[in-house]
Amino acid sequence: MAWTQPAPGLRASADEASLLAAEDERFNAQVKQNVAAIALNIADEAVYTHASGRVQNKAEYLRGIETGRASYRNITVSDRTVRISGDMGITHGVLHMVVGDNNLVSSYLAVYVNRDRRWQLLFWQTSPGPQENPPQQRHN
Repeated sequence: MAWTQPAPGLRASADEASLLAAEDERFNAQVKQNVAAIALNIADEAVYTHASGRVQNKAEYLRGIETGRASYRNITVSDRTVRISGDMGITHGVLHMVVGDNNLVSSYLAVYVNRDRRWQLLFWQTSPGPQENPPQQRHN
C-alpha cells in the first residue's frame, strides 16, 4: 500500500481534499444535529469508539445525536493529517469540542472508505488529547 501525505506547504491531492471536506461536513452536521447528513457520511458497519472507551455502532451513535444525548455545540480541528491508499483514507488530528457544557480536547484517528464516490467513516477512535494545541479550524 502506498500512503500519500502532502509535504508541508503543498496542496492536498483531490482525494485528500475530498476526504477532508467529507470529514468537515460530518463535523458540521454533528454541531447542527443533522442526523440524516451524519448517516450519509458513516458506513453501515462503522465502529465509533469514544475517549471514555464506550464503543457504539452506527445506529447507537446516531440515536445519541437524535435524542440530544450527544449534543455537540462546537467542534474545532487542529494538527490534522490525511493519508490515502486506494479507496481507504485515514485522518488524524486534535479535536477541541464543546459537548453539552463540557469543553473537551481529544486526539482522534479516523478510517474512511470511498464507496460510490463518497467518503464514509468506517472506524473512529478518540483518546484524551493534549491541552496545549490552539484551535485552527472552527465548525459551528
